[in-house]
Amino acid sequence: MKSKKEHFGHKLKRIRSIHGMSQEELASAIGKTRSLISHLETSGNINKYTLQEIAAALKIDTATIENFKLEQLSVINDNNENNDYGKLEIKKLKDEIKELKATVKEQWKIIQHLTKGKKKV
Repeated sequence: MKSKKEHFGHKLKRIRSIHGMSQEELASAIGKTRSLISHLETSGNINKYTLQEIAAALKIDTATIENFKLEQLSVINDNNENNDYGKLEIKKLKDEIKELKATVKEQWKIIQHLTKGKKKV
């Protein structure tokens, strides 16, 4: 039984979203317009040069895009397709915030120590 050929634009859209990029971000990364990315995802028509630029921007090879199977992700809820990626990014941001708060607290202590002996004018 022949399998149904997958729409290239759908593959591109899914891979782009997995990488956490908007159409605008991808377009900017390859020096094209957002409307071109939208057109590629809608039509599924893409030339090999643009495909190479997109693959480079996503840090993957063209074969990964071409051979991507949508059914590999069919068990993932569309609303949560970036859930693990999002959780990882949130954790990184929380860690950075914690470090920044600690740095500010240390700086505040240093400022208080340095200004402790000075009179207010």
